[in-house]
Amino acid sequence: MASLLFFSAVWFFQGRHWLIDTDYEKLYELNVSVFGYNSAAAYSLIYILPFLLLLNLLVRHNSAEITTRFDKRSSLYHLFVYQSIQLAISYAGIQCCVNILWTTLFFDQPLLHQASFYQATFYNAIAFILFYLITAFCFKITETITKSTALSMGITVLLFATSYFIEKIGISMTHWSLYQDVGVMELLFNGGVVGINYLRLVVIAIITSLLASMLFERKDFIT
Repeated sequence: MASLLFFSAVWFFQGRHWLIDTDYEKLYELNVSVFGYNSAAAYSLIYILPFLLLLNLLVRHNSAEITTRFDKRSSLYHLFVYQSIQLAISYAGIQCCVNILWTTLFFDQPLLHQASFYQATFYNAIAFILFYLITAFCFKITETITKSTALSMGITVLLFATSYFIEKIGISMTHWSLYQDVGVMELLFNGGVVGINYLRLVVIAIITSLLASMLFERKDFIT
């Protein structure tokens, strides 16, 4: 319920300028503009912190009760991955369902079908799931290094926020950024293909997962 209210509040705040005399251009702006609901600014600056809070609330791999059930840290890390996948799917699913719910109330169905809105939202949800998994693995890396949940949350949020601002001011060293791959909805609205975007996100998720696993499994339960 809290997630529904949160995403609904963001949707109306982000979309308040485009809900009068709705047309294709406003549907596009609502979803993929700089300040849109599915914009890079939204998922790099707004959605990450609530996700990390839920990660620490719902993914209980660090509790003493859970820890004592396993004799290997690899098993404990696999539990973290499994629970993170569940949370990422749920979080991204709620985020996209809220978008569908309110969009269908303000925009006509022929327009939504013409824009392939539902298909674009589904494909966007897959990218969001991979993005949140990468976020979870980056958090686990920093938490393992710093041994502080609060500090690692702050570092993770700062990492993604900084990378977003670096991209926006144009000082990145390449023409690629993580947020270009996550924002597949803009690509789909423009008739693009998203396969390579998914591939890069999967590769990044695997690399961050392996790094988090190596760091996590090196530590003893005692330490």
